[in-house]
Amino acid sequence: MLRRIITSVILIPVLIYVIYADFLNSILLLCFVLALSYLGSKELYNLLKKIYGIEDSGFAVLWSHIPGLALLLTSYINVFFKSHSMGILYIIAGYMALVFIGTFAGFGMKSSGKYLLVFSACYIYTSVFPLIIWVIRLEPQGYILIYFLFFLGWLNDALAYFIGTFLGRTRGLIKYSPNKSLEGYIGSFVLTIMIAAGLQLALRPRLYLGFTESVAAGFLISVFAPLGDLCESIVKRKAGAKDSSGFLPGLGGVLDVFDSILLSVPFYYLLLKIFAVI
Repeated sequence: MLRRIITSVILIPVLIYVIYADFLNSILLLCFVLALSYLGSKELYNLLKKIYGIEDSGFAVLWSHIPGLALLLTSYINVFFKSHSMGILYIIAGYMALVFIGTFAGFGMKSSGKYLLVFSACYIYTSVFPLIIWVIRLEPQGYILIYFLFFLGWLNDALAYFIGTFLGRTRGLIKYSPNKSLEGYIGSFVLTIMIAAGLQLALRPRLYLGFTESVAAGFLISVFAPLGDLCESIVKRKAGAKDSSGFLPGLGGVLDVFDSILLSVPFYYLLLKIFAVI
């Protein structure tokens, strides 16, 4: 517990500053996203290779990292030189095509299926999704919107844990998360939405979100944050691992910390677009 507290005390202020700093198109946040992408893809690859029986090779290891890191760097160059507004979407699609081509070229048509699944998961989950965090930050009010996402995502996880610990009675409904309780899920779902609404009322107009948008964001995060945690739990259990890695003392790996955020962020971004917040 002490190591968990120490790591959190160091990580949270650093993350707050990195998200807030906006010089050179939020390059500090991009560096953080690059690190998250590299470490996350490394963790995910190591877990998935155990599940699918993938043999380590230099190409396989490199191909789990390179397209995603190239995506992030190319996207930054696109924004830095104020290229086409749809440029990032084209870049995402281009590197996705590269993942397919490289996988088929490297492993052949017969044995490429499982490799393609692993590489696509690494590319989308640990590169495209983190990239969206940086894209949101490029907006004038972006840092507030990211704070809101991170706060609600981690709050939902904490509420589920504490409510489940003290009030949970109905457990074992989900095979891969037998310790999670129905009471924890329901309680965290309701409270996250209520707190999202309360934050909007308390912080308007600084939050840049209306009441409806805030409640909708709370709803989406309450749905997808637990799903992100559940998906990672399934992968870890199938791989026979307790944590995705030991990179963050007391917390596990970067995927253990950011799993709820990563699955929530694309849907959060779509919500912001639908409501014309960004």
